[in-house]
Amino acid sequence: MGGEVETLSQTVSGRIVLANPDGLLLPGMYAEVTLSGMASEGLMVPASAVFRLGDQNYVFKVLGNGRFEPVVIETGTETGGWIPVIKGITADTDVVSRGVAELKSHWQYGAGSE
Repeated sequence: MGGEVETLSQTVSGRIVLANPDGLLLPGMYAEVTLSGMASEGLMVPASAVFRLGDQNYVFKVLGNGRFEPVVIETGTETGGWIPVIKGITADTDVVSRGVAELKSHWQYGAGSE
């Protein structure tokens, strides 16, 4: 996707996937598109960082020196591999996004759950 507005034509190039059963749409054609919905800003974490236990979602907060702490979070709906965090951590919280299953296993079974 281009992302920058073309100065002279005031257009933005992009890509969209549409059904085209009659073949009426061809590559390079122009379209006027109206996007609707609610845009919002907020904290997002990779989906790989979030794990579920019972009816709660968690992330592992990085404490430093090889230590981690599970934190309960309230989440929104995953989009494109990212999950919005509504409550539980702040933007300056470092979370684990790889190896979460191993940390979860250690935490659940008592080895390293300090």
